[in-house]
Amino acid sequence: MRFGRLCAGAVALCLALAACGGAQGGSAGPAGDGEAAPVQLSPAQLVSAATDKAQGLSTARFTMKVATQLDTLNILIDAAGRVDTSTLSLVMTSKVRFGGDTLYMHKRVVDGIFFVEGLPDIPGWVRVDPDDLAGGLHIGLDLGQASDPTGMFALISALSEDVHEAGGATVRGEHVTRYTGTLNVAKAIGAAPSDSDPLRKLEQQARSMGFTTAPFTVYVDDRGLPARVQLTMTSSGTADSLVSKVTTTQDYYDWGVPVTVRVPAGAKPMDQPLDLLK
Repeated sequence: MRFGRLCAGAVALCLALAACGGAQGGSAGPAGDGEAAPVQLSPAQLVSAATDKAQGLSTARFTMKVATQLDTLNILIDAAGRVDTSTLSLVMTSKVRFGGDTLYMHKRVVDGIFFVEGLPDIPGWVRVDPDDLAGGLHIGLDLGQASDPTGMFALISALSEDVHEAGGATVRGEHVTRYTGTLNVAKAIGAAPSDSDPLRKLEQQARSMGFTTAPFTVYVDDRGLPARVQLTMTSSGTADSLVSKVTTTQDYYDWGVPVTVRVPAGAKPMDQPLDLLK
């Protein structure tokens, strides 16, 4: 159904932002011969430095909230888990609420292969391939496929504009510094080396749904590591879409924590197309 595909597209787009890696931001070099002078980094460089440091550690715990507003339906996703970006491994639980219904799902990504438990009318663990989604509802599933939830920061480094420091705050009981800016989807064209690049596909999908820019806030802790990112996409109203707004909030903590993910025992291949909103 068209309504289901639009819901799926909005959530998938927001989660694609979370999973999409980007170009690495540069850092200032040495001052020259003799004693190095203190380097004053711009807010944009500080955000890029946090990205670089996080990717160097590669493992973390995370929580994720995604809210999608439509004309007649609100879709809410709450998720939590652990990720190892160096091995494309992830373990996560999620709660998906839409139209009075609630789904509870467990997801694992092992070496880039996705497994899920809790799908309606499908008992036990199943292995889900991209073709099994059949253009239907991706709600919650793209969360599992987002095997790099930390990739949001690299994307912001590649596509952000007008980054400013916005004062201090507290996240999970720790002091952080806020940085605000705007993600310009059109910059994906210049950042993408080819039409097949994920950034270019992201730009095309965003524009088709009326999303052209997205304000964001990045929270960096006193160790220079990302603690939270918030991103809001609001439709311009020019696209043929029921989606009006998508907001995502991701928290990161315990950077460097050991992450071990195993293939679920007894997992079976998905043997039918998946379309949860009909």
